[in-house]
Amino acid sequence: MGERVFEEGYAVRKFLDEQNFRVVDWVSANWQRFDMDGPVDKTIISRALLGQPVRETTVKALEALYQEMRDDPWEWCKPPETVEGLARDFRPLTWWFATLKPPIPEYRFKRLRTQLLPDDMRADVQQRLDEWSSRLRAACDRFKADTRLVRAVQADERPEYQHWVDDGGWRLVSEAEFGFAKSRKLRRRVGDAGLYGCTPEEIGQAYALMDAVRPLPVVQEARLAYAQPRGVPEHDHYSEEVAPWNGDEFEGYEIAQAVIKPAQYVGDREELVTVRHHVCYWWDGERYQVEDLQKFAQVLDGDWREPTRDERDLLETGMKRERITQAEFEANREEWVERLYQSMLDEAKAKPWIYLTAPTREDAEAAFAERLARIDDEAAADERREIARLRMEFKRTLRRR
Repeated sequence: MGERVFEEGYAVRKFLDEQNFRVVDWVSANWQRFDMDGPVDKTIISRALLGQPVRETTVKALEALYQEMRDDPWEWCKPPETVEGLARDFRPLTWWFATLKPPIPEYRFKRLRTQLLPDDMRADVQQRLDEWSSRLRAACDRFKADTRLVRAVQADERPEYQHWVDDGGWRLVSEAEFGFAKSRKLRRRVGDAGLYGCTPEEIGQAYALMDAVRPLPVVQEARLAYAQPRGVPEHDHYSEEVAPWNGDEFEGYEIAQAVIKPAQYVGDREELVTVRHHVCYWWDGERYQVEDLQKFAQVLDGDWREPTRDERDLLETGMKRERITQAEFEANREEWVERLYQSMLDEAKAKPWIYLTAPTREDAEAAFAERLARIDDEAAADERREIARLRMEFKRTLRRR
């Protein structure tokens, strides 16, 4: 994978007051989300934040981090609640002294790590901290609200839909399949509801914010880094409600292609079968999710039918039972012996030269005993253990709430 530059390095450094270790810690906790080989060295993070090329995966991680900062800057810059907490904050005490400007000597303030302030000094510093925190929180909340408005416009420009087809029951389909469907169909908006329900003034402000440059808040000064643009009320904007159209949950199905006969030898072609899964669609607040009620409920064989036991084993585990136990074989003794005996009689009648004497039931009983002796119970048990293990793996893949 190639390299590229993380464009927002300066913004991140400035917002975190050059405390790059926070970025290192975040990447170390989230590297698996971005297909990275592992946590990256702090020197790599420093290079990225200084605008030097780094691996693509590292840049993607940093872009996600930057987006988190813009989604909720307060979570990244909120201060301690008490004066004593300043000594444990990620920002140095020299930074806090310059920020709060308390009317005490700097050397005394910097001894917070080892010595508490007298009550009168502490009360003054605490008041300054509270006032500064309140201004910073207001700036962060305003930034978060502005970000939400911008995202809402973007969501209305590119709305997300779920597509449904009713051909014997509702099922969720792709947009491409929806386009070709001949039966009853509908689409409903999901995800971000955009500006739905907003006032014309809010919509106008959202439009204005779309064209504004919005750097992250200036933390030390506890203020926004941009002026609020002037919006013009917008009355013609269109947005759709995001809500369940068929209740909080309902049963339906899915259609898929599945392997029903695994390849036994090199060059064998896998056999595909059309299957139908029984599912429950349930509303999570933004869209319908899918819960598996019964995978492979039916297979298409001219018409829909339930799969046989062997077909279900193949569909769920990739195996089917090839062996039976002695007990299972013994349980069908009478039926097996009778069937073989009648077959021997029919064969003797059709081909008398094969038998020197007429076959007897005892001959069939002997054949049964010989077959019973060849059954390997251990091999049958091993086969069932493996099928059971594979079925557990299959059940772990089922979609649940």
